[in-house]
Amino acid sequence: MSTYALRFVGQEGLSSRLSDFDLNQFFQLNEADIKAVGAQFRSDHRAPAALMVLYLRAVGRPLDNSKVLPRNLLRYVGETFRTAAPTIATLRSIYQRSQTLYKHQLWAKTHLGLKDLDEQSEAQLVALLKLQAGEASHADDLATAACHWLDEHRILIPGPRRVQDWARAAFAAIEAEILQTINKAVPATTLKTCRDETYACMNGLMLPGRQVFLVDTHVNYDPSAAQLAEITVMAARELERFGIEP
Repeated sequence: MSTYALRFVGQEGLSSRLSDFDLNQFFQLNEADIKAVGAQFRSDHRAPAALMVLYLRAVGRPLDNSKVLPRNLLRYVGETFRTAAPTIATLRSIYQRSQTLYKHQLWAKTHLGLKDLDEQSEAQLVALLKLQAGEASHADDLATAACHWLDEHRILIPGPRRVQDWARAAFAAIEAEILQTINKAVPATTLKTCRDETYACMNGLMLPGRQVFLVDTHVNYDPSAAQLAEITVMAARELERFGIEP
């Protein structure tokens, strides 16, 4: 499955507006959905229950009473059940009762064939993230991979903090392994020299009639005054290598 097909999986919420394409592609009720909602809920609860199904199917997490939903999605659900489009205020009023919210969440999960995360599945996921950590550029990549894996295995995606904890732990473990390998392979004196050195990056733009060089915009997050001075000197030397007077 393409990454685009999973674009809403694991998101913490939706924007205030969905494109018509996204609405038609990712947030459509099928005949079985409509029939099941109609059979299970009274008229004033059908739209909220349908929204729960749509949100859970696309995002992998249950809808709660604090979420903001796109107006065209609300309008679509109202038109489907031939009622006035539900409003955020209406949803929050219905879901003020935690029992009602839980009932809708549980029903939607069962209707979609989703299950809760168990210890065995969590262990499999954590092991997978450790394997993928060696190829990931950031812990966020692992968090996304975790959400996609859970969605693929029809498992309810837990809260963002728990997913981030898995990702950060896997990323930290691979960083520790890399550091251990470096410490074993590189002499201590060489490591000390490298740590004491200042590293920076310079990008050059060749423009009509002039050249512009941008120094260290993404290597040193918060350089000290001494580092800035050293970086400036290094940049000047590099310009001289290009035959340009700084």
